[in-house]
Amino acid sequence: MEAVPGPPHGMVLVEVAAGSVTDAIRAASSGADRLELCADLACGGLSPRKDDLKRVIRETDLPVVALVRPRPGGFVYSPREIAESLRSSREFADLGVSGIAAGALDGHGRIDRRAVSAFVEASEGIPVVFHRAFDLVDDKAAALEELFGLGVSRILTSGGPSSAAEGAEAIAGLVRQARGRIEILPGGGIRADNASLLVERTGCRWIHGSFSGRGAGGAEPRFDPSEFAALLRSIGSDRRFRSFLTFGPNSPTGRRSRDRLPRFSVR
Repeated sequence: MEAVPGPPHGMVLVEVAAGSVTDAIRAASSGADRLELCADLACGGLSPRKDDLKRVIRETDLPVVALVRPRPGGFVYSPREIAESLRSSREFADLGVSGIAAGALDGHGRIDRRAVSAFVEASEGIPVVFHRAFDLVDDKAAALEELFGLGVSRILTSGGPSSAAEGAEAIAGLVRQARGRIEILPGGGIRADNASLLVERTGCRWIHGSFSGRGAGGAEPRFDPSEFAALLRSIGSDRRFRSFLTFGPNSPTGRRSRDRLPRFSVR
């Protein structure tokens, strides 16, 4: 059983959730290591437009994960919504994304095993990320084992609370349980003033966030380069050294060649 190679010792890498092409390009130019593209970030994110996904893949040199979420609200989906999500997963895979972020629950606080298995099959070998629907699962330890067994490569989680900082202890427990078999990706309210302590407490080598500010009147959140620069300083990131290490087909980010990120082996 082979685990995904992580970042070089001491390095913390950053995935940016971008709600638009503009934000994705700004995040890439600001030093992001991986992108998650979605639409309607204000509602937690929905599946992006294919044209937007094509453009981000074309105009950045970063791995791009596509969110698959058919509607806002909860994560218990009808058969029709699952079918729509699977169609999106296949289409996004064909466009050359580096990962599919999806998730579904069964209405009883458990993973929808049938839906997740279908997502993994539809991804055609591309890593599948179980998104923050995980935070609504009652038994997270059991859910981690289920997702690993189903072939999921990564879990995006705050540990349960609204922010990863509040859930740091739970995230650390998931990291210990995972033992490198499946990646635990902290996300939720990560900013410059809490990122360093979160990394120290959890031992995670990747963090996830939109790193955005909100415009007047509750406008759509937009990526904030100043906030992101402060975050990088807080985790001691030297982008010049970092980009030297992270380019190339064997890098933990999969840059340059747009290689699909290596999966955790599940057999």
